[in-house]
This record gives sequence, structure tokens and C-alpha cells, in this order.
Amino acid sequence: MIYVTHDQVEAMTLGDRIAVMNAGSILQASAPFEIYRSPANRFVAEFIGTPAINIFRGRLTADRTQLESHGVTLALPPSAARRLNGARDENVDVGIRPEHVRVDSSGADSSLEGEVEVLEPLGGEVLVHWRTPVGAFVSRVDDDHAPAIGARAALAFDWDSAHFFSAETQQRITIES
Repeated sequence: MIYVTHDQVEAMTLGDRIAVMNAGSILQASAPFEIYRSPANRFVAEFIGTPAINIFRGRLTADRTQLESHGVTLALPPSAARRLNGARDENVDVGIRPEHVRVDSSGADSSLEGEVEVLEPLGGEVLVHWRTPVGAFVSRVDDDHAPAIGARAALAFDWDSAHFFSAETQQRITIES
């Protein structure tokens, strides 16, 4: 059966296989979790997922070990640097899902300073809206780990779950690129 909907939550819930379309073209067709975990391009990444994926633009250093954005330099772990070796240009859009953003108390040079602007309690979890030098971020935390509004903290990312897209083509950067 084919079911057409503009509601991505409905599609993810009902579909065994879904197709994400834009302007009459199929951008990606696959199982819901495959699309969520490995979006083919930035449009698909932003369309699938609630709350929306966090996206920011950065410039890779020549050796692909650091990412510079809005005056902030983030160290990339070796696993992310290897994935970015195939990047054809220096400018990338980085996508990080809310469940892959966490408060970091280690003081690592891969963290980003943030301040809590809004809390969205959802029962067992809370969506935390952060203001950072590279833009707004949303993280998902257990209700008993929610920081207070106005709290400042270092944010860390699960770089192994991050999505990298060419800033020029908007396509996913893969090792084979």
C-alpha cells in the first residue's frame, strides 16, 4: 500500500519503507531508521526527526582534525576526521541530533560553550534549548538531569553519530566521496 503524507512522524510510525520527496523528486527511499540514521542530504536530515536536527556550518582545517565555526575551534576525534578525509571542500554543514548533545564536564577541546534559554518538559525527558557561539542547539535529557534556565555548560557531541554534508552540494559526506 502507498500512503502519502507530509507528516514525517506519521510516515516514520506507519511506514516499513518511506520516501522523502522534495520538488517532485525522491531524495531518499529506505526503512525509517535508515533514513533517520543516515540521511542522504541536508534536506532529508532536517525533514526527519522530532525535534529537528541541530545544524551548523564549519570550515575544516587542512588536516581534517579540527572544525572552525564563528570563532570557535572544535577538535574532531580521529573517527570523524577519517570520515571527512573524502570531503572535497573545506566548508561543511554539521548535523547533530538532540540525543547526541550532552553536557561535558571533562573540559575537552571538542566541547562548545552554551547557555540554557528554554526548557521543554515532556514527562520523562526534557528538551533543552541552548544558545551557543555557533547557533541554537537542542539537547534531549532525562527529566532528572535538566539544567536550570540561564545555566552555562560545555556541550559535547557524539561525533560518531554526527552527520556531515557538503556546504556546496548539501549531499552527505561519506568515506567513499
